[in-house]
Amino acid sequence: MSVKKLLWKESASLIVLANNRALRKPYNYDVLMLKRSERTSLRPNHVVFPGGIKESMDESPRWINYFKKIGIDDKLLRDLTVVNGQRPGIFRKTSPNSIEKEIALRITAIRETFEEVGLFLCRGKNNINNKKEFGEFTEDFDRKHWQHEIHNDPSKFLNMCETLNVVPDLWSLYEWSVWLTPASDKKRFETAFYLVAVDDKPNLICEEQEVNEVLWKNPKEYFQSYQSADVWLQPPQIYELSRLAGISEIEKVQKFASERNSKGLTLFLPVKHKCKNGLVGILPGDDYYPENPNAFTEIREVNENVDQYCSPVKRCHRIITGNNECRAILNFQPFDGHLNPLDMKNIVSKL
Repeated sequence: MSVKKLLWKESASLIVLANNRALRKPYNYDVLMLKRSERTSLRPNHVVFPGGIKESMDESPRWINYFKKIGIDDKLLRDLTVVNGQRPGIFRKTSPNSIEKEIALRITAIRETFEEVGLFLCRGKNNINNKKEFGEFTEDFDRKHWQHEIHNDPSKFLNMCETLNVVPDLWSLYEWSVWLTPASDKKRFETAFYLVAVDDKPNLICEEQEVNEVLWKNPKEYFQSYQSADVWLQPPQIYELSRLAGISEIEKVQKFASERNSKGLTLFLPVKHKCKNGLVGILPGDDYYPENPNAFTEIREVNENVDQYCSPVKRCHRIITGNNECRAILNFQPFDGHLNPLDMKNIVSKL
């Protein structure tokens, strides 16, 4: 077992965008988030993107055998693994016999999303090779039964696919980001985030032990809810919603994600600094970002307020939380051809 496995667990999350046919301005889409149950949440009103821990079955060679059996061309699978850019450690194969992590983590994201909210992104045998701009899902089966089965035994996700004669819709999931929990936290996760856009809003079924409520809001509405203390967002959610906040049309988000998909990802490992009036997470590229962020096992206290701590910095890449305020700041070119997060400090107050 590697040292890495002793330090943190690997997981995958799914950022689901659904076409909002009501056309509420300024966005024509909503983002799915779920409010965790008291058993799984560390804070009240804690909301996250669906997702969870990678299971050994997610990277089993049995998946490749099933893909071949159902008629998936080898090239379709190879296309998922061709990336020309930075690769965080989460994408390293666990063992020589395991499948590529670019495939396994997509399976994790789809499986966990189904387990938590009953959304099963999949393709039937007859349209596997069709290029689709939006993700496909099915609801015409006993979702409640399979949710229960997979919650108790994640390996039964493959059994469900075999029974329904479908495959997880891996090709509609686009690499979006990778986050590693700060070294100062007790429980740590390295999480691959994928983005998918769907043309119709699905009918969801909450898994009662894990999910209290599902939310559909546009990016700016989530920040408004944070300000009013209706929801609590973690740094990855703050940052990714800030990225989305700059694009109002779901078609443009999907096109961007598709074109950026093979450009690689930079690992985002925040280093926490506690200021007088808030918490600052320093991110890669910031003037204050350390050479070894994993060495910062304690939160550093700073005898300045947030604005004072940011003012002398030429290259600023940070997440700021506190006083019912949350925002992401990046004042230089984003890594990996990605979107620049909007600083929501003044934008939300004007809505």
